[in-house]
Amino acid sequence: MTTGLVAVTYDYSEVLDWANDLKTYANELFPKALEGAVLEAGLFFEREAKHHAPVDTGRLRASIGHGADGIWKQGHEGNAYYIDVGTNVHYAPYMEFGFTMATGHVAFIKKAGGFRYVHPFRFEGYHYMQKAASATGRMIGATVQKHLEMAIRKAGLA
Repeated sequence: MTTGLVAVTYDYSEVLDWANDLKTYANELFPKALEGAVLEAGLFFEREAKHHAPVDTGRLRASIGHGADGIWKQGHEGNAYYIDVGTNVHYAPYMEFGFTMATGHVAFIKKAGGFRYVHPFRFEGYHYMQKAASATGRMIGATVQKHLEMAIRKAGLA
């Protein structure tokens, strides 16, 4: 029977070099990667909101937009990146959150061919923006990871 001593050594200087390279590139690569991830998430949110928006004339769906069109903002404050997605249609909040018609009234209803009495009612809303936010929340982590990994590969750190 032999007895012996086994020594395992690991030179971690490469890991330290990689970490230093990562610090060097972090200020250049990560902001661009996060900006790309937020833009991708904003475009995804916009598609989802348009998909779930109610359509009668199409005006609401067509008005949903993101930061690049000049109405909404895109940028960052400190380490937080954002993109505004929204609509400037005045009735959008009613379609999103719903409303209550507390009293009855007479309204012109085109499909009915004239004026009709409308009873009090509650409209629950479509929650199209809330559905889009939920879907975007499920995909944002993977999107950020994908953009950061692409930036790291592009810098030759992986």
